[in-house]
Amino acid sequence: MDRRHFCQQLRGVIQRHRDADAAHPHHDSRKGSVSREGADVSRGWREMARCDPR
Repeated sequence: MDRRHFCQQLRGVIQRHRDADAAHPHHDSRKGSVSREGADVSRGWREMARCDPR
């Protein structure tokens, strides 16, 4: 799988994550799972920044 495709996939996943977070504010009650998701997403953003220099 080439980098550009991977980045597009990743951007889609992150977008879904953010939509889900916005749709489910009550997730804050389960801090553990949310913070783990947040770490995954921020790692995703770093990956994206590496191959999408904008």
